[in-house]
Amino acid sequence: DPLAQINMLPIRCLNGNGRLLAENGTREIEMQTNIPYKKNNFGIIEITNDHVKADIRSVRHDYAAYKFRNQYESYHTPEEYIQQVEQDNQLAVGNCSISNLDSTDKRVIINLDSVITSQVNYAGDRIYFNPIIYDRQKENPFKVKQRNYPVDYAHPHHRMYNYQVKIPEGYGIESLPKSEIIRMPHNDAQFMYSAKKIGNKVMVTNIFAINKSIFLENEYRELRSFYDNMIRKQSEQIVFKKNES
Repeated sequence: DPLAQINMLPIRCLNGNGRLLAENGTREIEMQTNIPYKKNNFGIIEITNDHVKADIRSVRHDYAAYKFRNQYESYHTPEEYIQQVEQDNQLAVGNCSISNLDSTDKRVIINLDSVITSQVNYAGDRIYFNPIIYDRQKENPFKVKQRNYPVDYAHPHHRMYNYQVKIPEGYGIESLPKSEIIRMPHNDAQFMYSAKKIGNKVMVTNIFAINKSIFLENEYRELRSFYDNMIRKQSEQIVFKKNES
């Protein structure tokens, strides 16, 4: 596959066992991989009285870079990609740059200068704001209550979100989402949420990990519940309150 890095099998090949052909014979081999889908999102966010500005940097490694290159090829123009980003994240993108699209041995780096068009609500002397502004999991991918066959992720998944929110001038923090860790048994899947005030900023960190490739039918209910709990947590807001004069 021209979009895959060296020694990375295309996802279509990560299915059960394969056969290795060699001069001295053949043998069956497992077609599983420990190469992850790895994505790190960083954001610097500034809230004013009339808009929210966000500088976003998304770094895609391994299968995340591979999938992005495949996805990006499906767009006819760069503007079409930007429109999709705006629609998915409710952002107005000013500038967008993408590095290393054609260098499969390097990570893909996306930089966005944007204005947030949603996820913030001004109500009297309070501002309600969801800091997970980009690439948030908004829906559970598992809709049905029962499943009769395994869930195959093909490879491990690791996503990290780091957002730095500047406390609006003239405001203080009324409430922050509580830190929480959500786990499946044996740490097969894990989600960590942390929000802390440091100086005049709120630092929000999320870490999402799927640590194995295949979940069996009897693990489906817990996997579905894991996503429900993660989506609930990522929907929580920071509340800023105007300081008394």
